[in-house]
Amino acid sequence: MHFIRKIREKVLKKNPYEMYKLMELGDTRAWIAFEERTESLNAKKLVKLWRLSGLSGDEFMNMMAQEVEETSLKKKIVQKNKK
Repeated sequence: MHFIRKIREKVLKKNPYEMYKLMELGDTRAWIAFEERTESLNAKKLVKLWRLSGLSGDEFMNMMAQEVEETSLKKKIVQKNKK
């Protein structure tokens, strides 16, 4: 999700390699897969990312909620245009 990339780039100022190390994942590809997911994010990884980010719970949830709402709206528009 885009908010995960924003946290990595703007808040933590890390590259994918550094993030996979911080998040204790198997390899860089595991981080990239987590960052690119659009559905069913792993709660354990989200909590760890939130703690690493230093953002307040409200800030983190607002970033997530905003992206979910934008994605839902885009899907609805695409579905309407297909009809």
